[in-house]
Amino acid sequence: MSNVAMIRFLTAMVTTFLAIAGFARADPPVPRMVPSGWNDVPGSDLSKYDGFAWYVLPVVVPEAWSPSSLRLELGSIDDADETFFDGVRLGGTGGMPPQARSAWQSARRYTVPASLVRPGRIAIIAVRVHDSGGNGRIWRGTPRLEGPDGALDLSGAWLFTVGDDPGAIDATAGPVRRARLEKEAAAAGLAAAGGVASRWIAASRAEPP
Repeated sequence: MSNVAMIRFLTAMVTTFLAIAGFARADPPVPRMVPSGWNDVPGSDLSKYDGFAWYVLPVVVPEAWSPSSLRLELGSIDDADETFFDGVRLGGTGGMPPQARSAWQSARRYTVPASLVRPGRIAIIAVRVHDSGGNGRIWRGTPRLEGPDGALDLSGAWLFTVGDDPGAIDATAGPVRRARLEKEAAAAGLAAAGGVASRWIAASRAEPP
């Protein structure tokens, strides 16, 4: 599969996951460089935007890695975040509205449990960001996914969408969309990611563990 075909497939997959979560009314995800600020994008309408946004990145844990726990380093995020791996909440730093609290200088480090690690298969990293003023961004440091057998550099283009309105979540949509994704992935010679995007929203509304 060519790089262009791979990018198109992964973009379609993430778009479908966002739709499952209720983002069908939101703008389609677009590439944004990480680390950088969304207010800095030339020609965009985000120069003065404060509020919620999502960063999403499909990754493949190398087949050579042992299925042990991993460490996800995201650098500093302005202002607050909640971070998910295949729909499972890993943690958050700072405070979300209505108790918004900035942690814009704090480095984010989260543990990915071994139970979520499936070497050789696509996984989805999703970061829910709230910016309460100034530039919103994943902005400092080199994002990395570290394991006992090496590390993946996650800097570069992530898929990005503005807003945080999940809408109504159809509990029956996940299995239907998941089956279609798995069929498309099999045809493309890939394994579909596990987890259902609506769990990002459900987890973000729950009390912290």
